[in-house]
Amino acid sequence: MLEIQPQGKSLRQRRKSAANLPFIDIKTDNSKKLLFNEMGKTPVSQEETEEEGKVLFSNFLVKEICKERNKVENEQITPELLQKELHLCTPSDHKNQAWIQVGTELRRYADDFAKSKERKKVRNKANEILERQGSSPIAREQFRAMLSELLKGGITRHKIIVLFFFCVDVTIAAMYRTIELCRDLVQWSLEFIVEKVCSWVQNNGGWGAVFDSSMKFIGKAATVLIFGVLCYYGYKRFSQVAPVLD
Repeated sequence: MLEIQPQGKSLRQRRKSAANLPFIDIKTDNSKKLLFNEMGKTPVSQEETEEEGKVLFSNFLVKEICKERNKVENEQITPELLQKELHLCTPSDHKNQAWIQVGTELRRYADDFAKSKERKKVRNKANEILERQGSSPIAREQFRAMLSELLKGGITRHKIIVLFFFCVDVTIAAMYRTIELCRDLVQWSLEFIVEKVCSWVQNNGGWGAVFDSSMKFIGKAATVLIFGVLCYYGYKRFSQVAPVLD
């Protein structure tokens, strides 16, 4: 026969009951991945994240170089020609719809950054480095040290945009020297992105999560909600204390 427990329990009884509940260990390392998975985004492997990173940067690089050189030199350089010149291999999944969407979001953030004062500083810094280098060759480790400096203090979406633009600007500046130097810089950029950036991206839900503009809205909505809750409880608490102060 089912025994019905009385509804009212003392504080000591409730504490004793709670102590017997099973402990639930929630891992925090993959909390963001879990969040995006619950929102309908399928988690991807580290290899897929790295491959997607290569595609995003390669497409970003080609588009920026074409835009810059066609504007400055008044010539029509096609993406296919640039891919051939710079030895860029287009992965087999370059038409993946999810990757195309991320590329669109990346482009949106990049366009916003391109309008900022910081954009000009990045270009000037890239040109300054090559001018200071003169005819001396740029070593791989020296270039990687420059890129690491850009990410100093931790990786963020904003810093990834800065990194992409810096790599593009250095490559464009190197085009007036030798094509071999351009190829080296592109390959070193890709290596750095895969080794240093993709791991952070993977731990933060993937490229789709990092450049998901809808999360920007969700973040703002959550801030408004939290602020509203705090205001409500602040009002309730004040309304209880106010009569005492009268």
